[in-house]
Amino acid sequence: VAAAKAKVRELERLPAIETARKRENDQLKRERALNRQLGEMAHQLFSKERDRATDMESRAALRHFGESLKGATNAGEAQVNARVLGSMFALFVEQAQELLRKKDYLLAAMSFEIASDVKTPQPVVRYNASRAYALGGDKSNALRSLREAVNGGFHDAARIESDEDLKSIRGTKEYRELMASLR
Repeated sequence: VAAAKAKVRELERLPAIETARKRENDQLKRERALNRQLGEMAHQLFSKERDRATDMESRAALRHFGESLKGATNAGEAQVNARVLGSMFALFVEQAQELLRKKDYLLAAMSFEIASDVKTPQPVVRYNASRAYALGGDKSNALRSLREAVNGGFHDAARIESDEDLKSIRGTKEYRELMASLR
């Protein structure tokens, strides 16, 4: 055991090991900083003191943040970015589901869309955005999101037709055309 411990200490002092440890610590610091930045942006979006202009600014900032993480220059950066994007996706899907329970439909829809923007393609998430928009009375965005869901691969016509959340858009020409394209 003593010999093994001595060998471990010897290996830990190798320049390659020290370099790898430093690189790993730097990546963890970067990941924490990115997650902190994401948290601040999400807090602004979900704060009580918001309005439509602030919502649009926050969404644009979050979209830019997500896009900036998609262009990694090396494997370590790509790994950190993938973890942060995964956290961002989970954060916004969970927040959207909570907002649906609270009946804050339009903010839920925006949260679903942000999640879908971060991790594409996500046709089920777009479908959920459509449902939330429809529940919130925003027919044009409900139809747009439903079209994006279908174009992205959501082809469950029976589910769409039986979903009570979408009843407000069923009578529209665009809805009928979209459903006809699924048959």
